[in-house]
Amino acid sequence: MEKVGPKTAAKWLAQYGTLDNLIAHADEIGGAVGENLRKALDWLPQARRLLTVKCDVELPQAYAELTPPAPDIERLRGLYEQFGFKSWLRELALPEAGQQKPAPILTFPLKGKESRHPPLQGEGWGGDGGNQPAISSGHYECILTEAQLDAWLEKLFAAELVSLDTETTGLDVMDAQLVGISFSIEPHHAAYLPLAHRYPGAPDQLNREHALQRLKPWLESERYKKLGQNLKFDLHIFANHGITLAGIHDDTLLQSYVLESHRPHELGNLALRHLGLATMSYADVVGKGAKQICFDQVDLDTATRYAAEDADITLQLHQALAPQIEVQSGLLHVYRDIELPTMQVLYKMERNGVLLDCDLLRIQSRELGEKLLALEAKAFEAAGQPFNLNSPKQLRER
Repeated sequence: MEKVGPKTAAKWLAQYGTLDNLIAHADEIGGAVGENLRKALDWLPQARRLLTVKCDVELPQAYAELTPPAPDIERLRGLYEQFGFKSWLRELALPEAGQQKPAPILTFPLKGKESRHPPLQGEGWGGDGGNQPAISSGHYECILTEAQLDAWLEKLFAAELVSLDTETTGLDVMDAQLVGISFSIEPHHAAYLPLAHRYPGAPDQLNREHALQRLKPWLESERYKKLGQNLKFDLHIFANHGITLAGIHDDTLLQSYVLESHRPHELGNLALRHLGLATMSYADVVGKGAKQICFDQVDLDTATRYAAEDADITLQLHQALAPQIEVQSGLLHVYRDIELPTMQVLYKMERNGVLLDCDLLRIQSRELGEKLLALEAKAFEAAGQPFNLNSPKQLRER
């Protein structure tokens, strides 16, 4: 109603009780607001009908039958991936909407035994064999003794391809220090070598420098093929400890980019998309915001589960992505002859910096400036007068 706000309306209702009673006493209200009220008398009944919730709508179904259908998981996953809804993607793995993700089951005798993570019943949560993503599981070992390291070195030197990943104190590649290394040579099996976990009560770990010296012949050899997810990062981390990582044969981040450059390439997203597996996220392990901790403060049970899973999932992803590239000669050429070599070039640029010829740049800047001035003069001549070349409005007018 014109010029009748909430305060006036509340005052009238307090005085007259109901809209019908207000209408009956409309002649008693003076001033401009009373006049506006009387002008709206014909409209008020219709306004009330429009604002009243209709409770007697005829429905083709009984109220009790109005229950939501089962969600279309595959369609939801596609939409979530398309629009980058990472949290909702993870929720697809939960038993019911709104429930917390259960902590992974760990049986972890630290002194050299395997950490075994029981597979889920069926193909997804709840054991119903549905299409929901399963929680990643595997047989993961924590390397804490010299004998374990000896056994894994033997495996590494004998393996045709090894999935490799590093855990660090941070993401600044020039400053981050190595906290641990994970390896996988077959799907669902992996190991984590902790080297610098420092939380109170942390188990004894192998000396980092000693372990790296044991690993160095394998790490620096072109003969032994390595696989990883964004190995440019790992190149930097090993370089921080005096090791030149060699033998890089495949990188799942680059494989993903070559196959689907428009999609996300983060490991957890790739695992959901190509393997149907929900993995632990970095935030799950270290937390967020003010409560976030450094990876060297993560307990070895959790660190082993997370780090070994990364190496394991990377190997599984490679086995899923590589065949798709190999059957397309064009993609194979881009991957082998462009992307992988470019990664090494970018690493060297990031590591060493780029030398600039400042004198040459000044000459080029002056030449470009002179050319721009000449082009500007031609534009003014063509327009018949000077104007602002940076103004779309003035350009339209000319």
